[in-house]
Amino acid sequence: MEQAADPETALEVSRVALGTWAIGGWMWGGADDAEAIATIRSALEHGVNVIDTAPVYGFGHAEEIVGQALAEAGLRDRALIATKTGVDWRDGKPFRNASRTRIMREIDDWLRRLRTDHIDIYQVHWPDPSTPLEETAEVMHTLFQQGKIRAIGVSNFSVAQIERFRTEAPLHVVQSPYNLFERRIETDILPYCRSNKIATFGYGALCRGLLSGRMRPDTAFVDDDLRHADPKFQATFSGRSTGFPSTASEMPPIGSRLSPVAVTMMSAGSVPPEARRTPSSTKRSILSVTMETRPDLSALKRSPSGRAQRR
Repeated sequence: MEQAADPETALEVSRVALGTWAIGGWMWGGADDAEAIATIRSALEHGVNVIDTAPVYGFGHAEEIVGQALAEAGLRDRALIATKTGVDWRDGKPFRNASRTRIMREIDDWLRRLRTDHIDIYQVHWPDPSTPLEETAEVMHTLFQQGKIRAIGVSNFSVAQIERFRTEAPLHVVQSPYNLFERRIETDILPYCRSNKIATFGYGALCRGLLSGRMRPDTAFVDDDLRHADPKFQATFSGRSTGFPSTASEMPPIGSRLSPVAVTMMSAGSVPPEARRTPSSTKRSILSVTMETRPDLSALKRSPSGRAQRR
């Protein structure tokens, strides 16, 4: 697996990360815990070392599964945990809360759920309009100085919000949605991060599974699965707006692999040509691929050195 190094934090990360929103179950129609744990361990075995999660994914459940998968198999030292703060919930309903009080209180929660004494990449999940960005940045900087987090990140921030945040704290990672359908960051976020030497941590490379090669016009989403109302899925399955085939006979077979195309595009968009080198070279971008279902890792093989490589 190709690695990327961020000299600002000394983190060595895989160019592909494992996302765990679906593992939390909430808004994805449920999840199987045993399969989730097996997926996390399989990803590490194949060279993926970044596990991206958040407290709101299943209201703590995803973090608990990540912690269990790593701790019980003695794998914590092989993984970089990227989690988030700034979203609270009450009676099963999430709301933004990036206040100093909330962030400091959440420390004990992730210590318990993730079974760790530090977070490798800690990100503000969403900007909180009720809390000054400067307050949020200050407390994140405090945690960084205390060694409780190794890198500071923000997610779903605009360039203007990023600039305000950086007046009070260093910023190492910016996480934004990025895939074949969602490419807005190419016009502002990516150029800004390149100019300011901030790593990009894209999420949703497979667009909630739409680019996984497994979706068919008759695919059904059950229970609370958020894809019921996602316009990209509605347009795709009806043959409107996306240019996707409109009948099952026109769709690629279930074994087709759209995901390598999606990941390659994401990588190319996130790394300027002059920075692209061999897999062992230092790179400025951190990339994430969110696997909404158990990932197909058969496209990876072990190299003689023990690293995973693409076939």
